[in-house]
Amino acid sequence: MIKVNGLESFKRLINENDVVLVDFTSKYCGPCRLQERELKILEQHFGNKILIISVDINENLNLATKYGINATPTLMFFKKGKKVRFKSRTKGRIDRFIGLQNTNRLIGPINYLLNLKK
Repeated sequence: MIKVNGLESFKRLINENDVVLVDFTSKYCGPCRLQERELKILEQHFGNKILIISVDINENLNLATKYGINATPTLMFFKKGKKVRFKSRTKGRIDRFIGLQNTNRLIGPINYLLNLKK
């Protein structure tokens, strides 16, 4: 997992990689530490097929504001530099997962993005 500090490095990473999972986090957040463990499992599972980056919202207020992050942990996916929106059975289309997400919940969206040819 790469810790990002600054808008320029964030842009570069999401544009240079096919599938990026962004973890908007805070060092003062207990569930964020648990989320980090789940993301490390995903890194082991997918290897270099995806890039997982971590953005501390307290150190990167401009990024948190740009993406409307109001709670941590918040996870967002990017495919070739563009934010991804998923269909949800109950909420229409969503562009983020808010709160602690387990590994199994994230494998499906990652596989979908890896197989997407856009």
